[in-house]
Amino acid sequence: MSKLPPPLSPSAAAASYAEGLAWQENQQYETALACYARAAALQPDYAEAHWKHGNMLRLLGRPQQALNSYAQAIAVRPDYAIAFNSLANTQLSLGQYQAALASYDQAVNLQPNYAEAFNNRGIALQNLGLYPAALASFQQAIALQPNLANAYNNCGLALKALGRHDEELACYARAIALQPNFAEAYNNQGNALQNLKQYQPALTSYAQALALNPHYVKAYFNLGGVLQLLQRDTEALRCYEKALGLKADYADAWLQTGHILHRLQRPAEALPAFEQALALKPDQAAVYLSCGLAFNDLKQYPAALAKFTQAAALQPDNPAAYNNCGMTLLEMQRYPEALT
Repeated sequence: MSKLPPPLSPSAAAASYAEGLAWQENQQYETALACYARAAALQPDYAEAHWKHGNMLRLLGRPQQALNSYAQAIAVRPDYAIAFNSLANTQLSLGQYQAALASYDQAVNLQPNYAEAFNNRGIALQNLGLYPAALASFQQAIALQPNLANAYNNCGLALKALGRHDEELACYARAIALQPNFAEAYNNQGNALQNLKQYQPALTSYAQALALNPHYVKAYFNLGGVLQLLQRDTEALRCYEKALGLKADYADAWLQTGHILHRLQRPAEALPAFEQALALKPDQAAVYLSCGLAFNDLKQYPAALAKFTQAAALQPDNPAAYNNCGMTLLEMQRYPEALT
């Protein structure tokens, strides 16, 4: 009779886990994933191996599978606060905000000094529209870890939602002081300054965000918006072009490009920009209106009328849609219809 193989010792699982750490350090995530899987198979109650397995799955873009690994880590070790935080982060990335909040609550109940979990919990609350509670969670994170720049940035976003713009600005300034290369905080600072109509300082903030991250699409768009408000149209167009070069399906950048070209009385160039925006946002009445205006400028009245009619269908309480319909019918000499 053949002998059964001897059971593998926990040290074999530990060796696989250590190997996984080494591969992870070298950014060989698939190999690291296999090592953590082997460690968990060799020692099913190895909570850290399940947790690391979940982390690799997230890095590799497999969040649904990551949820299972985190759940296994928690099943083995129900007091594993960091696994609850990782589970919640994954749920948050999947738009499961209520589930994420419950998991963050577990993390902070298990580890009341867990600043990162309080910060992440605030993000879940923000996504649920619970801004005062989100602000309180960010403030708790800061109380626990006063140098947590991201918590100050998030605090600013919560204050923005609550209309407390002066306090919002102070939070971004603190985030930047703690982390001078924090491009997102500079961008958010620019937004706050823009809301306060402090356009020149806003331009400086957006420029700083872009100096730190030249691929920051939103900062190019926001910079373009302020330049547009200042009627520096050529510079604004360049910003929108940069944004579209990085993200070709950026509907709002196409729309604002069209608006500038329309204002510059270049309807033949504005129309393709509006049509791009329309292809990306086919349910937005404002985009149909803009497209219709460009057709009107080109004296393509039937096409203009079709766009204005569609805008009215999408937004029946929009007087501009009906007014433009009427004006276009007059241009087409369809007087009885224009008067109805």
